[in-house]
Amino acid sequence: MKRVWTGLCVALLALGAHAADVKLAWNASANAIGYKLHVGTASGSYTQHIDVGAVTAATVPSLAAGTKYYFAASAYNTVGESGYSNEATAVAPVSAGPPVPTGIKPSGKLMVTANVGAVDSAAMTINASTAVPCTLANGVASCPYQSRFFDAAGNWVVTLTSTLAGAKASASATFAVGAMACSTAAGIKNGADYYIPSCKRTWTRK
Repeated sequence: MKRVWTGLCVALLALGAHAADVKLAWNASANAIGYKLHVGTASGSYTQHIDVGAVTAATVPSLAAGTKYYFAASAYNTVGESGYSNEATAVAPVSAGPPVPTGIKPSGKLMVTANVGAVDSAAMTINASTAVPCTLANGVASCPYQSRFFDAAGNWVVTLTSTLAGAKASASATFAVGAMACSTAAGIKNGADYYIPSCKRTWTRK
């Protein structure tokens, strides 16, 4: 292929890294209509080639945390493509992970809540139960449970696990949970003479 430039015309600089992404910038090259980034884990050996278009800065996402990467850039136009620029290096950072959940407590009917902050997801287990996914809103995880988790009075360990960018953080709280107390008088009428009992448990954090 006929080259547009006889020398390396693109100077590459690694500007910084955040959450396994690396931001790169380079100087504009005369007559270029676009640029490509070349990425690899060994010097001079690039396995990923990204056409970033007519910009002079771009972020390479989704890199393996803790891995050292090597980067080069090239410029192109309708005639051809330049050689590689100088090589830049950066280590994709390891995520600090999510904050540890706090404030685990029962909240409303068959619900446990906890403060988890800005995370991707959260799930709860009670003793050996299967993990139950939680809903997230304003940094709070709301996690439903089923009454079958509490088949007798005793100690119950509630564990809340949150996930952010693949990293996890967990916290547990132990409660003494009272036996189920039901009242037909406070139930919901269903037809002429049938009531669905209204049942409650007491939670005491230990």
